[in-house]
Amino acid sequence: MARLVHVFFDTNLGNGHDGLSRIASKKKVKLNALKSGDCVLFLNRAQNALKMFASSGSMILHYKSPWGRLEPDTLRHLPNFVQGGDLNYRGALKDALTRRLIPNKVKAKK
Repeated sequence: MARLVHVFFDTNLGNGHDGLSRIASKKKVKLNALKSGDCVLFLNRAQNALKMFASSGSMILHYKSPWGRLEPDTLRHLPNFVQGGDLNYRGALKDALTRRLIPNKVKAKK
């Protein structure tokens, strides 16, 4: 199971790998030292797009929501809904809502 270890808000996603690595380093987060299963998110100011870095220290995903602002409760669920560089945002949203509304319910299907 993947784990979200840090979220950077109000990030200029025009930054490449080096720029985002510098932003993370300023907050004492080293992208190249992430443990297996760890993920870091960079979220833009409008909160409708993100870049995700994984344990390899490389970007595994760039996602822009076609529906507008990303639901904050879904952020911690996102790492578990990435497959082959694609994000199943609806699956993460469903999982977040299910856990909020029915806390003892098993997680939603991907």
